[in-house]
Amino acid sequence: MEFLNPSKTIYHPVRNYDNDADSSSSSLSVSGADPNEHLIPEKDTLCTHATLSSRQHSLRKYLPFLLHLLLIAIYTTAFIYQPAKVVIREGFDAPTDAPIEYETVKYFGEPGGSIYFGPSNNETDAAWEGLLTNGPGIVWISEDAASRLSEPTERVRDYNREINPDVPGYMGNIEVFHQLHCLNRIRKLFYNQTREDVHDEIPEMREPHTTHCFEYLRQVLQCHGDVGIMSLGWDAEGEAYTAIFETERQCRNFEMIREWTKEHQVLTFLPTNRINASDFEDGR
Repeated sequence: MEFLNPSKTIYHPVRNYDNDADSSSSSLSVSGADPNEHLIPEKDTLCTHATLSSRQHSLRKYLPFLLHLLLIAIYTTAFIYQPAKVVIREGFDAPTDAPIEYETVKYFGEPGGSIYFGPSNNETDAAWEGLLTNGPGIVWISEDAASRLSEPTERVRDYNREINPDVPGYMGNIEVFHQLHCLNRIRKLFYNQTREDVHDEIPEMREPHTTHCFEYLRQVLQCHGDVGIMSLGWDAEGEAYTAIFETERQCRNFEMIREWTKEHQVLTFLPTNRINASDFEDGR
């Protein structure tokens, strides 16, 4: 009853597939060779199968988890090392239907070629006022446009400074005209410090107003961050580089923006103008 004895080790021969029967016999005929040398204990074989089966079960159990970790690592690596992308955003525009169209414009090299250059007088002042649409660029905007602004803006008010429920919409200031307004103020102060029309506000507000304009324009220039390249020439006599201002640029069609603003404009900051619902019946 040897097969019932659990402590009895049973050996099975291991077949040698690389050598023939003679080589197997000769290996057994070596003096002092153990006849059980080429045998594997059956209990070791059973343990090996059990261990492999357990490992395979564990691998199948954790395989989905490991695959998820691998995918996370791949996506994380791809995100970190992906090539830099250039993102172009129209981040300087209010959410209105103001037309944006581009055209090629050549900058003036010498200020004398511009009607906006020169001492502040009737001619140059009229040119600048024309740029400003004869107002500061305060326009009516829709409720939808107002909802997309980064900061809340005021409702339209009537001449009594009351919100008129019959007048829909909100008020907003087209930025480019505020910028030109500030530059025009600095221009007038530069050419004539004593002009009454430059100092036509409350005395306590004159300096803060001008200081605001300087700081506001600085922020605008930095915000837009023009990275266009200005060509340089060489001045042999002065032995120095000189800027070449007569460059062609792709610019927004300012006349289209100005005309749109004039059509939507409310002419004053203060709600002293009579505003009626009929003023906005055309969808402005």
